[in-house]
Parts: sequence; C-alpha cells; structure tokens
Amino acid sequence: MADWEQRHIVEAFAFELGKVEEQEVRRRMVGNLVHVSPGLAMEVARHVGVPEPEAEPGPNPGPKPEPEAASGPGATWWRRSPRRTATS
Repeated sequence: MADWEQRHIVEAFAFELGKVEEQEVRRRMVGNLVHVSPGLAMEVARHVGVPEPEAEPGPNPGPKPEPEAASGPGATWWRRSPRRTATS
C-alpha cells in the first residue's frame, strides 16, 4: 500500500474516533486494530490520545466450527430454503 494510502487510513480512523467522547471506547477500538495491523493501531492511538496497545495479536485460530445444533442431520434451520415455484 502506498504511503499516502496508509496516511489516509490513519487519518480517517483518527477523524472518526476523535468524535467518540468515551476514552474507553477509543482504547477498545485501537485494541481491535492491533488484529488488523499493529502499526496502524499505534499510529491511530497516537492521533486519538489513547495509550498505544501493548500486546501483539496471537496467531489466527482460523474459522470457527459450525455449532453442533446446526451441523447434525436435518439441521437446516439457519440455511436458506430452496425457492418454491408454482408447480412445487
């Protein structure tokens, strides 16, 4: 990503988080950004006046398994039903 794009993203996050009055909300959002990019989180933290996040994110655990209730035989309550036609 180009430098100007990185600056734009940092400035956009800083602009939006700058409107948030609760420092705790700002801190949590910056904490979430660590999972996207630790460098991005640190830059945004500097701009919005919250402590820089300390912890680096751990390894990505991968996709979550389907809930057991939805993975048994005939458990299709959460899936889209096939479209019915006038003849079915």
